[in-house]
Amino acid sequence: MVKVVDIIVSGIELSYSGSVDSKEMQDLVKKWLKKNGYNPAEKGFETKTLESGKTTVMRWEADKRVDDYHKLLIRPTISISNYREVKVEGKKITEGNVKIKLEGEIERDYEETWKGTPLKRFFRAFFDKFLASEKEDKVAKLIKKETGALADELKKYFAIE
Repeated sequence: MVKVVDIIVSGIELSYSGSVDSKEMQDLVKKWLKKNGYNPAEKGFETKTLESGKTTVMRWEADKRVDDYHKLLIRPTISISNYREVKVEGKKITEGNVKIKLEGEIERDYEETWKGTPLKRFFRAFFDKFLASEKEDKVAKLIKKETGALADELKKYFAIE
């Protein structure tokens, strides 16, 4: 059965051009996620070398259980394009263009308790539509708040307004 996932936050994009310690930036994201109760996992890492420079794309997924029915998902994607690596004071620094995309989602019935028979699926749909709307609103506000807070943390790191 297909998982029930609602995309609540999409399209948060941050852009930065200049020098960045990419390891430090990745650590910042991972530490923020862990500090806020998420379990981050790398979902993809791809580097290409082009004539204009290197391009790297890192995809993560971080989940956090709110209760036995709702799970929050933050999906950061970090793209560094047209970059080159230089050493400054013994540190590897990346000079190029950084683009970070954040998405926030809610996965319902993540343990698939209500999958299976048509009767169970009917009760889940009934519960979602008529009984859980107040809880759904609270969970949606939470993922919006937390995805926005991660974006704010990254804006501070890059000194973006």
